[in-house]
Amino acid sequence: GSGVLMYSLNESYFELNPVRPFDSTVVTTTYTARAYDLVEARTGLIYLPEDPRPFDAVIVASEHSQNVVVMGNGNNIKAEGTEVTSVTISQQGTSLHFQYFYDEGYWRIV
Repeated sequence: GSGVLMYSLNESYFELNPVRPFDSTVVTTTYTARAYDLVEARTGLIYLPEDPRPFDAVIVASEHSQNVVVMGNGNNIKAEGTEVTSVTISQQGTSLHFQYFYDEGYWRIV
């Protein structure tokens, strides 16, 4: 895929992780994301990276599908203040941005 999105959070983040593009991927089967994937999910099951590094990020979009399940793949996901093992994107056209917080040991929806 080609890089389409770039972002940075603050100076300390930038020093650890230079701004880098996300890689676009269209997924039609169960898929395990890599750091900095922008996943257009056309299936119901996406796994976040198993061994994320600090501040790794993944965006999952459900452009053509409903009920896309995003699994933490051994790490919890913090959603609305609660740590869970998975999150379901239940509305077509929705995207979620996940970022890994190493000190806390979970993915957070940002």
